[in-house]
Amino acid sequence: MRFGGQITRTVIGLGFLLGLAGCSSLGFSSNRALAANGLPREKYLVGGGMHIQYVAPADGRLYWVERTTQKILVMKSVKAEEETEFGTEKIDPDAAKEGFGVDLRDAKFALYFVPDRE
Repeated sequence: MRFGGQITRTVIGLGFLLGLAGCSSLGFSSNRALAANGLPREKYLVGGGMHIQYVAPADGRLYWVERTTQKILVMKSVKAEEETEFGTEKIDPDAAKEGFGVDLRDAKFALYFVPDRE
């Protein structure tokens, strides 16, 4: 009896995983906005720089990224018309290298906006 319950759980688990895989391949996954490197696709690029102020045109997610290292520094969910600020006008070069993993001269900061609905 116990063996049958384990098989049932395994079959249900496999069905669930296959269902998720099917949804992902059909584009129902929230990862469709991300490229293979884990960053948002270029079509979502809305700006760049060490200090950014941005007003979201719709509900969605903002990603502030350092492109040289391909690191997402901040990801934030926002509502339509919400103003958000990232970074600062003056960054200490030593702190930048320690925090971002790249020399400030080589850093390339970018902001992406991925709307919840397209």
